[in-house]
Amino acid sequence: MRRYFSSLLNETNEYQLEEEGKVKGPIWGVTGQLVEQALKSIKVGKAPGPSGVTSDLIKAAVLLQVCVSIEQEGEDPEQWAKSYTIPVYKG
Repeated sequence: MRRYFSSLLNETNEYQLEEEGKVKGPIWGVTGQLVEQALKSIKVGKAPGPSGVTSDLIKAAVLLQVCVSIEQEGEDPEQWAKSYTIPVYKG
């Protein structure tokens, strides 16, 4: 049994992979609308994929970027002026 696995796992492979050229980014431009749609479609509380990144982390990163942008520019997004914030007691 040991010889079998030793020969199986120590076999040289003659197969050569062809080199691929660099892959350029997406053909279409990334718009705010595409990002918004993607964020809305993300399910919250799900297990991470192979990268280990959770959907919660992605949404938090986007929110962080918005907050950093507001801090640097000193202006709130236009949409925030058109919204209402209603506190909800969860006691």
